[in-house]
Amino acid sequence: MNSLEWNLIFIGDNLSVMKSDIFQQKVAHVDMIYIDPPYNTGSKFSYNDKKNSDERIHFMEKRLLVAKEILKKSWVIFISIDDNEYATLKILCDQIFDKRNSIWTFITFQSQRSNAKFINTVHEYVLCYAKDKECLQEFKIKRIQIPEDYKMI
Repeated sequence: MNSLEWNLIFIGDNLSVMKSDIFQQKVAHVDMIYIDPPYNTGSKFSYNDKKNSDERIHFMEKRLLVAKEILKKSWVIFISIDDNEYATLKILCDQIFDKRNSIWTFITFQSQRSNAKFINTVHEYVLCYAKDKECLQEFKIKRIQIPEDYKMI
C-alpha cells in the first residue's frame, strides 16, 4: 500500500463523513478519531449551535456510536468541548465507551474569548476514551510545567 492509504484525513461533518461511501470504501477501522462538535453556545456559526439538551444528546450519541463501531480496539477517540456541555458529554461517553475506558480529560489553553457572559474562559476540555483500555498500548503526553512558555492548540 502507498502512504496515502495509511494516512487519510477526512474533514467535514463527522457523521456524514463516517457514513459516506468513500469513507466506508477506504477505511476498515480507524486508528484515532478527533471530534470537535458544536459547543452549544447559542451562537450562529457554520452549524446549528442552539440545540436543547435532548437534541444535543441525540446529536452526539449518533456520532459517538458510529465512532465506537469504526474505531480499532486498541486506539482512542478525542473529543473537544467547553464548559457548556462538558458534564453532559462526559456522562454520554461513560455510557457509550464504558466509564472504565476513560483515559483522561485534558485541559487545553485557548485564546481568551469575549463571548462569555460573566467570565472569559481560557481553557477547553478534550475527553479521551479508548475503545478497549485493556488493548491500548501505553502512550504519554508530555507534561508542560509553564504553559505560557509553549504554544498550545
